[in-house]
Amino acid sequence: MIVNRDSSIAEVVDAQQMGVSVPSAADIGNALRQVSASYAARSAAATRFFDQHLDFNLAFGEVLRRVDALR
Repeated sequence: MIVNRDSSIAEVVDAQQMGVSVPSAADIGNALRQVSASYAARSAAATRFFDQHLDFNLAFGEVLRRVDALR
């Protein structure tokens, strides 16, 4: 993924090496080359991040269990 460096997610994207943050649209071409050169590793990092932090069941699993228990 490529994000604007000023966005709230930019630090996470860079730290987790799942994409590249750019300061401006003029830098997208270079960012595309960087992502393309290490696509498999960045894709794996993005998948790991999703699984650990963004998966719906992870975030709401307990809520769903409690709702199911009300039936």
